[in-house]
Amino acid sequence: MAHSFGGRALDWMDEKVYANCYCQLNNDRIITRSMIGVEFTSCAIRGDIIEIGMETVKMETTSMTIRCDVRNKHTEEKITKDEAIIF
Repeated sequence: MAHSFGGRALDWMDEKVYANCYCQLNNDRIITRSMIGVEFTSCAIRGDIIEIGMETVKMETTSMTIRCDVRNKHTEEKITKDEAIIF
């Protein structure tokens, strides 16, 4: 089954942020609670290289909020913008 780029991008974002949270917390008992305000502002085509950047916005006792965005490596154009991914 083929996946849309948007679905794959969300999957990659979730994996990258999970790995970041795991490394910061040294705990594999982490789940994605929500992805808030993800908006696709551009697209990528087959063969484009994308990069995923992230920033920890807030760490609380039982949650971690990460801002994450996807960019086209060649054009440096932002593909997504989001408010937060909460784990």
